[in-house]
Amino acid sequence: MTYIPRKCTEIVENGNSGDKTPLSSRPLEEFRDTGAYVLLGAPGAGKTTEFKKEADKEEFFHYITARNFILNDLPAECHDKTLFIDGLDEIRAGKHDDQRTALDKFDKIRSNLEKLGRPRFRLSCREADWFGSNDRDNLKYVSPDKNVRVLRLDPLSNDDIIQILRCNHNLDKPESFVSSAHERGIGALLTNPQSLGMLVYAVANGEKWPSTRIETFELACRRLIGEHNQEHKLVNSVADVPSLLNVAGKLCAIQLLTGHEGYAFATNKIDQDYINIEFIPSDENKTSHHVLHTKLFESTFEGHVTPTHRHVAEFLGGRYLAELAENNIPVGRILSLMTGYDGGVVAELRGLSSWVAAHSRLSRREIIQLDPLGTVIYGDIRSFSTEEKLQILNCLKQEAQENPWFFTVSDSRLVDLVSPDTENFFQGVLTCQTRDESHQSFVAFLLGSLLISRANPPRLKDVLIDVVRDERWWPRIRKDALDVIIQQSRNDKDLLTELKKLLSDVNSESIPDPDDELLGRLLKELYPNSLPDNEIWQYLRMPKDSNFIGHYDLFWSQEIGENLTTSQFATLFHEFAENFDPLLNEYANNKTQFPLFQDVLCRLFERSGEFKETSKPILCMSREGIAHQGVFP
Repeated sequence: MTYIPRKCTEIVENGNSGDKTPLSSRPLEEFRDTGAYVLLGAPGAGKTTEFKKEADKEEFFHYITARNFILNDLPAECHDKTLFIDGLDEIRAGKHDDQRTALDKFDKIRSNLEKLGRPRFRLSCREADWFGSNDRDNLKYVSPDKNVRVLRLDPLSNDDIIQILRCNHNLDKPESFVSSAHERGIGALLTNPQSLGMLVYAVANGEKWPSTRIETFELACRRLIGEHNQEHKLVNSVADVPSLLNVAGKLCAIQLLTGHEGYAFATNKIDQDYINIEFIPSDENKTSHHVLHTKLFESTFEGHVTPTHRHVAEFLGGRYLAELAENNIPVGRILSLMTGYDGGVVAELRGLSSWVAAHSRLSRREIIQLDPLGTVIYGDIRSFSTEEKLQILNCLKQEAQENPWFFTVSDSRLVDLVSPDTENFFQGVLTCQTRDESHQSFVAFLLGSLLISRANPPRLKDVLIDVVRDERWWPRIRKDALDVIIQQSRNDKDLLTELKKLLSDVNSESIPDPDDELLGRLLKELYPNSLPDNEIWQYLRMPKDSNFIGHYDLFWSQEIGENLTTSQFATLFHEFAENFDPLLNEYANNKTQFPLFQDVLCRLFERSGEFKETSKPILCMSREGIAHQGVFP
């Protein structure tokens, strides 16, 4: 199987407003020299795969699950190694326990790192189970350099998706597969390695395309268990596929609710991490044995099996528990198995409870109330009613008031919160005059949902423009609102006119833009197709913050001249030659700002090599000025 190296984006803290600012995307391997980092990602995003690949690359790297790392007797392999500790979310007791209990499992990780002499470490966690700055600050005490970087695993790029489909799933026409998924409104499934694989299984051999995540998992699980039956010719002698899936769901539910890793077959040795299948009281013992040998489970070592992925176990277990709820088993009784003493869903079981909600309408209102974000991230709300989606949004709003840091999640599943029937809610929140931290955090979350969904809600157009113009909002919120407008403008000429008006107002400073982020973002979007070459140089000026590298700096130092035709570049070069002397004089008197002008000139010379016939206008420039200022070494 072909391995596709992944990239991640660092999430840094901005002390000015509690805001989070994403940096550029980089390969995970570039963080190998980091003392400590946390890798966040959605279920099935590939965190475990990346950790195992990284740990295998160096002799002094060691992979270990969080479950095994919190044992009292640490494995000898942990000493004097860089540790890849996988699955913080799978050992957390409850979402509030880290604030109430000094000796929980998270603290056990910290304690063992302290015992090992504060080695370099990497920790993975589902993003919705990461407690933000609280977790980061606690980990700093056991980091080798008192610092912890937080990384978010990027979604699969389109090139990644095509390569995986072609190399790992043997699809001859992967582009056609991708197009079909987008046409059916389930393109978000493609960006997650696990859901991508499930989608391939679901539609293999000409099966009907699913329209939701729940249908995708259902069809894929049926195919995985059905293939095994066909291979072993046991369909009639054991059970039909629906019955097999029901038994698989029961086994998964028991495993997850009891906190075990999987099942062990007949053995004299007691293994605290695996359930001996013989101890499960059942009239379907033969069927249980058969299910554990299907492709829904995989062997970890001799006589022991685990589900192919935790998310598959959560889907099947939730499916089974939902069926119990729909067959008159009280929902409260089922939920009592998944909640802690504080009434919240135990972190380790958020995925299970979310799939219960996805399968069972009777349980949704209670589960949404207990864990609104988990219901979205871990399950499937595509088929939820308008009332149920609005309940989720109102509960999330309440959650933001209690925990503003909670809303740093970026996940493709958020698209299902954005639909015509929720537009009024979005409008109400965006027009609210409240500007406290909790409200701003929630607005940032909603704008992130709009960006991911790529929706075009017409009623929000004017509201979003007002957000960009209002300096009382966090800088990130104003930039994200602008990005949503830019997304919408690509199919809306009226919005393109609005962008030009915003550019003019930002440049004249009638719209505050303290770090030039709005200006840089607008220039990148409008040039060259909507901004003439003879106008572009009026926007080159000294940055307001010479120490900040953002959209404005990147536009002039790296992006100017990209994607231009020969004719367009010739015009750009000519206009630069015409404006060269006054620009040079302006920058020559400010040594701290001169590097930007130097970068622009270097960039144009670099690009001119690709357009031989356009280099003549450079002769118009002041060679003495270039040499005097040391533009080139």
